[in-house]
Amino acid sequence: MTRTMNQRLSNAIERRPNGDLEFSWQRARLHGQHILPEVRDQGNEPTCVFQAVCAAAEMTMMRNLADRNPPPSSTDTRFDAELLAHDYEVEVQRSLGKDHDLGHTVRADTALRLFGSIGALATSSGWEGHQRVRLRNYRSLSISNFERVAEYIIQGTPLLGTLPTGDEFRTMLPDEIFEFRRGLLPAGTVASTHMVLFMGFGYRNGRPYLVFLNSNGKSFGDEGLGRVYFDQIYTELFYALNARAPDASVRTSHHNEDASASTSATTQQFTLSSSARPGPAHPDARASTSSTTMQLSSSSTPPTAPRRRDDQPSPPRPAQRRRL
Repeated sequence: MTRTMNQRLSNAIERRPNGDLEFSWQRARLHGQHILPEVRDQGNEPTCVFQAVCAAAEMTMMRNLADRNPPPSSTDTRFDAELLAHDYEVEVQRSLGKDHDLGHTVRADTALRLFGSIGALATSSGWEGHQRVRLRNYRSLSISNFERVAEYIIQGTPLLGTLPTGDEFRTMLPDEIFEFRRGLLPAGTVASTHMVLFMGFGYRNGRPYLVFLNSNGKSFGDEGLGRVYFDQIYTELFYALNARAPDASVRTSHHNEDASASTSATTQQFTLSSSARPGPAHPDARASTSSTTMQLSSSSTPPTAPRRRDDQPSPPRPAQRRRL
């Protein structure tokens, strides 16, 4: 493993007590700052996509703030995944669970587009009450090479991804690495897919795996984290988020001269850039948006959702999928 791994990745990994070689933002710090969001809990609701998107948005803001000199003492922005899920239902005019015919990427594509057009409700010690915050820039990626994925992760880039799951997924043990067992599915059962935030990588006995922040509470896996072998995930279904968080001096108000008269949400200005902390080479990217400065406005035109590209190899998958 270490013979072929590049030196940067090799230097970052540590040996865990069980012998695994691993890097994770659970333990790592960026300029001394913690950039991993809190563990979320979706309960029995099929909102994994919206939980993962909100967690990724929180992580990209925490990473950007950690890059500042000096970094702020608090990076506690929290996005409302339930409201984002509601906005999605309004947008597609379907309730969760009745949208499977729209395609298996529609939730993520729509959620990220809505994040840019109307924003997601957020709280923070940096402002009073709730605000809708827009994070427009993201890249849709297809990466079949493990080290490329690891490079994104080690840079602190929030990376969303999808894996197939069965009933055994929810009962993972702390040191277990998930491997989808299609044979355990009852006859006629459709395999589910689950979106998570990848924030670590490692090797067990030479076999590569990814570490992810799940949305099933801290009782799941390793205090809310899980691990999955790299060859089990859908490598054409990655999304990378980048953003520059606002300066502490940026003033928010309920009025914005540039916004339409119908805009009632509190405004917050962000500078967003897909190149704010660039990942690996651009051949991985299927879509990206240019650097821009924007203000919250309900009248803004949403960015076009990225198109899928299916020319990259991916692991075997069930004929049908449904979201958890």
